[in-house]
Amino acid sequence: MPSTRLGKIRSLQVRAPASSANLGPGFDIFGLGLEEPFDVVTVTLLKDQRIVLKLDPETKYKVPEIWNENSAGLVADALLRNFGGGFGCEIRVRKGIPPGYGLGSSAADAAAVAFALDHLLDLHLPMNTLIAFAAKGEVASAGVPHFDNVAAALLGYFSAIRQGTDGLDLVSLTQIPQDLTLCLGRPLVQVPPKKTGTARNILPKQVPLSDAIWNIASASLIMAGFAIGNIKLIGQGMQDKIVEPARSNMVPGYDRVRRAALDAGAVGVAISGAGPTMLALIDRGKSDPRKVSKAIREGFRKAGIPCEITITKPGKGVCVIDDVV
Repeated sequence: MPSTRLGKIRSLQVRAPASSANLGPGFDIFGLGLEEPFDVVTVTLLKDQRIVLKLDPETKYKVPEIWNENSAGLVADALLRNFGGGFGCEIRVRKGIPPGYGLGSSAADAAAVAFALDHLLDLHLPMNTLIAFAAKGEVASAGVPHFDNVAAALLGYFSAIRQGTDGLDLVSLTQIPQDLTLCLGRPLVQVPPKKTGTARNILPKQVPLSDAIWNIASASLIMAGFAIGNIKLIGQGMQDKIVEPARSNMVPGYDRVRRAALDAGAVGVAISGAGPTMLALIDRGKSDPRKVSKAIREGFRKAGIPCEITITKPGKGVCVIDDVV
């Protein structure tokens, strides 16, 4: 392992984006970094080996402030144990991403800390290594490390990742069609603690070969669509026969909301990550995102659930807002 070369910067404030994983058939593989919402995370080096986690007074949402119960703290611990050279850190989080709704809330903070400590300690770690460290933080919410959301948060835009035989295999596509627009419908329901872990535990351990073939074909359409800039092709691929059917009962009004969004002009609809947020993909040149948003809201209303709508698009990964020498 490289020795730590402490950088000149003592504190770093970064913007960490929400992300939407899976896109239907790409379970634990595909991730999409979003322009909104986002968290603001400030990491400051300490001269002792403590890890201190605080919520900013302006935070919109609450998360655990005990460092070993928070994705940010777990990532800091892993990096500082390997490269810290006796330093600790204070992590201050201003959350704009609602935790527990399938928008990569824990991944955003994990990615932010990995990015910030890499800069503060002057490590210059390869991206695959940063992703691997950031994934350790996902144990806090999912019970196991997984890579899709943290890769999307670090890299932004569209990414595909898997655990290969010799490390992580990673594809990052940043040239996104200009008219690709996303509508997030977040049902305002109470989500249980450790919801992501629960959503993983209900998945089938074995599936019919025909369903596996369908999902491989659908995921291939999504990958090809992003590669050649074809929004319609991406939407056609957002059809899953394995994970989403098992999770659909966790989303109130799932069938009604999905149908309404498609009828209103969305080219594809899927559960965002482990849910319960629904993600609709829209070609803004052909359909009005506001019409799709209205349809999603109405679909949830008919299920007796209010919802919050965010219209956004794919955006860049973790980036620096400010630094202090």
